[in-house]
Amino acid sequence: MKIVRYPLALVFLFAWAIALRAQASGDLDDLDWQRFPYLHCLDERRTTDERISACEAAIKAGRPYDAADALYELASLYLRDHDYSQALATADKYLDRYGRVSSLPAYQRTVRIAALQSRAIVYAVLGRFDDAMRDETEIAQLDVHETEFRGDRCQVRAVSGRELDEAIADCTAALNLEPGSADVLDSRGMAYFKLGRLTDSLSDYNSALDRDSHYWPSLFMRGVVERRLGDAAAGDADIAKAKARDAGIADQMAAFGVAP
Repeated sequence: MKIVRYPLALVFLFAWAIALRAQASGDLDDLDWQRFPYLHCLDERRTTDERISACEAAIKAGRPYDAADALYELASLYLRDHDYSQALATADKYLDRYGRVSSLPAYQRTVRIAALQSRAIVYAVLGRFDDAMRDETEIAQLDVHETEFRGDRCQVRAVSGRELDEAIADCTAALNLEPGSADVLDSRGMAYFKLGRLTDSLSDYNSALDRDSHYWPSLFMRGVVERRLGDAAAGDADIAKAKARDAGIADQMAAFGVAP
């Protein structure tokens, strides 16, 4: 699932990157992880339950931008936990709390777009396709860049398993505007997969990983496709690597209707 954040949150993402570098080097003496639950909330190596607890702690800690991003993350994490009622409640809460205003500066529109994208994916997983597309229609009205809108609508259709030819058309149009987007290639790969066009799906996942070798959803899905095409060794290796880097990726794909 794509993540759209407002610019000030980049400060916290930068801090997270520094923390992870420190962890990789073993130099964590000066970093009190208990003071920064938000870092755990974003840490893909942690289990889904651990990340949910950390996100909830970050919200309670009361740092405004941490809380906003943590609430956004929670909707996705509840999907991974297959707690769909909580996922929808959290997406609604995020939309209500941080996406109220759509007529003010670009910052507010960006936040509302992120909130609507989050809820649209939840609706897609729940099978509430009309509600998901209603949110996508509002996104289109918020002056979002066409590449982002078409790529996001493609993803909603792919996750839903509905209007898959239209999903491919949306993703292809987005790629014509922004060639090589890993997000969009990943979404089109999913649409091809659900249509049974496995060779086309594999090609898109390969291209997404050529663009971003750390795009774990594409790596996991490439493994699934490789297994379906008869290359179990390559598929198992890709799936194992994706799960090692993102502990909850299999749960996310299960929510999207995909299993190895």
